[in-house]
Amino acid sequence: MARATREQSSRPKRQEVRAIDALTTAERELLTLLAAGATHETVAHRLDIPLRTTRRRIAALMKQLDAVSPFQAGAEAVRRGWLVAPADQHPDKR
Repeated sequence: MARATREQSSRPKRQEVRAIDALTTAERELLTLLAAGATHETVAHRLDIPLRTTRRRIAALMKQLDAVSPFQAGAEAVRRGWLVAPADQHPDKR
């Protein structure tokens, strides 16, 4: 039996579920903070929402963007053109 090649064995990329226009203002801000390296606590504070809600929203966006970390979700949103790359200033220092 022949071995599967790497291309055959890797899982296919998911199609983009939503376009940038479908993101809410809060989702855009959340992704911008994640791309800048903000912690869950910083995001919750900046968006004035409970930490538990923040974690759920981040998890949902990570799943949608097929990301394994919050930072990767933010970076993927930038890569897809959903966001402009964040400034060099770290969000915890504002």
